[in-house]
Amino acid sequence: MLKTKSYAKINLHLEVISKRDDGFHDIITLMSKINLYDEIIFAKAEDFIINSNIDIKDNIMKKAYDLVKELRDIKGLSIELKKNIPMGAGLAGGSSNAYETVRALDELYDLSLTKEEYFDILLKLGSDCNFFTAKSAAICTGRGEKIKEVEGLKKYKVLLVNPGINISSKDVYEGMSFDGDYLSSEAIEDLIKKDDFKRFKNNMQDFVFAKYIAVKKLFDEMSALGGFKTMMSGSGSSVFSLFENEEELQKAYDLMKNRYQFVIKTHLIWGDLMLQKIIFTFLYIVIIFVMDNFINKYNYADKDFKLQSIFTKTYVVFVTLFLGIRTYALFLSDDEKIIRLTNISLFISSLMIPILLIIFYYLAARTLKKRRMPDASNIIYLLSAILMILTLLPQNGWFQDRISTFMEVFRTIIALILNVLIFLSVFKNAVRRRNVNIQRASLLFFLAGLFYCLANILRIVRAKNILYVLSLILILIMIYTWYRTIRKKTEIYRV
Repeated sequence: MLKTKSYAKINLHLEVISKRDDGFHDIITLMSKINLYDEIIFAKAEDFIINSNIDIKDNIMKKAYDLVKELRDIKGLSIELKKNIPMGAGLAGGSSNAYETVRALDELYDLSLTKEEYFDILLKLGSDCNFFTAKSAAICTGRGEKIKEVEGLKKYKVLLVNPGINISSKDVYEGMSFDGDYLSSEAIEDLIKKDDFKRFKNNMQDFVFAKYIAVKKLFDEMSALGGFKTMMSGSGSSVFSLFENEEELQKAYDLMKNRYQFVIKTHLIWGDLMLQKIIFTFLYIVIIFVMDNFINKYNYADKDFKLQSIFTKTYVVFVTLFLGIRTYALFLSDDEKIIRLTNISLFISSLMIPILLIIFYYLAARTLKKRRMPDASNIIYLLSAILMILTLLPQNGWFQDRISTFMEVFRTIIALILNVLIFLSVFKNAVRRRNVNIQRASLLFFLAGLFYCLANILRIVRAKNILYVLSLILILIMIYTWYRTIRKKTEIYRV
């Protein structure tokens, strides 16, 4: 059994560019998930069964099931659907349900669907289905199937109203005209960074407003409520207003709640990629700092080791400063301050690399002067720094379009090399000193790292979760093994 939330979306910007030879239209749109969702329970069954709180005709979830069944040998699917998203409202509730159906079948039956298979299935189901593979917000181009996840959108409050009019997207596409002028993906990303929504628009509105007077009336009412941006979502008929604080949102909600049947307060889903990287990176540097002090305390530290400790602490200080400034900037609304702080954080990161390299080269020079091979710990520290720098690199724009796949592979390779180097270095010293506990600890560390890297590569969610849990269990056992070693006052030798 699998319980899931199937989120709605709104279009923060939408421009239909032109009609294509295949009958579809080229568009460019900025979409964001909002905290409005259908509740779905999936389970294996002998046949396809769906129960819903409303009457569903021509259901897209059945189409999704049929398309997956054509590719894989699966049995049935039982679906319990609680529909909260209005249908035909420009919120892509059906497309979201279709994506969740494909994902549920993939997980329940361990199908290991490839990216290409996902893409083909979702494209057959609808042009905006691919968007729901994104964490929160994305710029979508082509028919809407090409997505580029974006960073920097704030968790704005949303007042969403649906007038109860079902509008056909096909009719709107066929009836509207195009002026050929539109915002590029780069321009949209730049406006997001500046938190400037003034140039965002929906060029479907004019046609819909001319044909559906009730939608135009709703738009005018919403525009007078004090939100900083009011737009129609998709091809309509839902209209939303964005607010910066809860008080203004509540006042607007109180004015609208008795005028229309569907009026809700919600917010943009905040899956900010930089914030996620900040959280994981912060945990990473805390572990490095703790381990550095842990090893330093229980080692006979020579001059080289002291320098390595300085290397680690310098690295931690710089990255902490970088993350602190970027985190603070995420919560600001002043454009000039955000730009200034971003530039400061980039300056700090640019300083970090040469300073770390100078310390590293000094360590290497001392090593070579002693006529021995470079210490594995020097390489380990350098690779750790490279891994961190790669983690903090931007994940959108030019970088993502051209080399993000290569860099993801490169990151995984470095992590694996790092894992092997640490294991070999520690295990070798432990064998020489006949320290059984440290041998066990190093082996556990190696396996934990290997499982973690495999989990990052795999696509099957259940398998990923199992490997993540195994990795965590092994790390806990490793810490316990080290703890026993310290209690026995056994020396832990440096890497």
